[in-house]
Amino acid sequence: MEFSDFLALSAGGLGQVLLWLAIGMHLVASKRDERFTLSPGMVALGLVGTAFVGVYAIMRLDWVIIAGQPVAILVGIRLLSLTQPVEMETTPDEQVKPRLPVVAPDSAEIKLSSIRDAGGRGAK
Repeated sequence: MEFSDFLALSAGGLGQVLLWLAIGMHLVASKRDERFTLSPGMVALGLVGTAFVGVYAIMRLDWVIIAGQPVAILVGIRLLSLTQPVEMETTPDEQVKPRLPVVAPDSAEIKLSSIRDAGGRGAK
């Protein structure tokens, strides 16, 4: 085995390990939080793994993998941009007051009286 083959296989193997590690981290975090969890670190780790697999593909001249790597990198970059927190500018009034729905005081009475008129539980 030549050194270039060893280097290619090492890069490809390392890339696969990093990709599986990122997937494992995602599954563990999602199970722990009991919801879909994807942190920027997981996505970045997947991007690094994808880059190593790309190095392997270039060294081995595997055109199928070379053609697919840009798509994987674009998906990873898009995921990375989606996992970044979005900061919205707010006025001081919005920071103090929580956004709650406005409820008219008589709307509950109107609904309650329509239930009583329809013969619901509240009918006498």
